Amino acid sequence: MVNVLAAGQEHLSAGFARRGLAAAWDGVRHRRGPTGSPRLDGVLAVVECTVEHSLPGGDHEIVVGRVRHVETSATPAAPLVFFRGGYASLASLPASTPRISGPAVAAHPAMAASRSVSSGSVT
Repeated sequence: MVNVLAAGQEHLSAGFARRGLAAAWDGVRHRRGPTGSPRLDGVLAVVECTVEHSLPGGDHEIVVGRVRHVETSATPAAPLVFFRGGYASLASLPASTPRISGPAVAAHPAMAASRSVSSGSVT
């Protein structure tokens, strides 16, 4: 499960980054999605996946998932961005920061079941 946080939800990001897994859920409003994964209330988007592979990555674990469900919010909010050790908005990134161009979401058959996918973007 990937929950895309909105600007203003720094408290959720910080809570999951600093505390133990059980404590991170204290007071966090959420519900179960179609795959049973926890979906945070009020997020911009959710991408539910099932685990295909899990690989060691130093002091992290790299998880490759198969997308099963995608949902976006109608809320007109900017995404929460954590970049170079702090929170930022997309508009506040330095001009020297490389920009990524091209489709934001690759067209994938599993996504088409939840949202229509056209030219690589979710609508």
